[in-house]
Amino acid sequence: MLPIPLNLEKVALSRVLRYMIDLVPGIIIVAALGMAFPEYFHQFMSVPELGYYSKLSLLLAAAYLIGFVLDELVTMIAGFIFGVLAALLFKSEKRRKVIDALLLAVAPWRDVNWQKLASAYLGPTLSPGQDAEPQWRFWYLVIKAGVPRLEERFTRRSMLADAVQTCAWALLIARIIVPGHRYLAALVVLTIICFIISGVNKLMVVGTSFGYFASDLTGADLGAAMLDEIRKERKIEAK
Repeated sequence: MLPIPLNLEKVALSRVLRYMIDLVPGIIIVAALGMAFPEYFHQFMSVPELGYYSKLSLLLAAAYLIGFVLDELVTMIAGFIFGVLAALLFKSEKRRKVIDALLLAVAPWRDVNWQKLASAYLGPTLSPGQDAEPQWRFWYLVIKAGVPRLEERFTRRSMLADAVQTCAWALLIARIIVPGHRYLAALVVLTIICFIISGVNKLMVVGTSFGYFASDLTGADLGAAMLDEIRKERKIEAK
């Protein structure tokens, strides 16, 4: 057999998490189905035409498919519910103005110190004026897009929140499938809590993508990245 080299260092952690988000909830539900219907599970495992690893591969494939469908359904439900809530919240002109004012108050690109640092980073040709808020927001998004590593931690946190929510739904479904209702109330509460946390996290993702929230909640990481580039440029000029 020829050796197949595997360089796991090149596999992105976000991609691994993406697969685990779908696989783990599916495994929970498949295990619950096996406990609820053991006779069918034993019949499947006794099929002589399939080897042990073939059966295991089919179970994992079924688990991944179930987890994928569950994750998509939960995402759609969360998007619908929080979309309706957002529509109701923004229906009032007064509330919309208050929310807009709060979002602008915490927008990282409105900070004077950040604007000074960004002006040095962009240079006099590209740097907008002090009162050019739309331009500052545009350049904030452009500069942030140029430093993708700053978003990795935020992206992983968002994916983990989705994974926890999907697993909570999977545990609730598994508890319903398996005979008996022990811990059902606790799982319902856990599912609701995870659903709310994931929904709030999705709103944070939307706010971050539009520049209203910094991915590190303070904007300091992006400022530090710009300062590092400015120092490198000055060292080159000094030589």
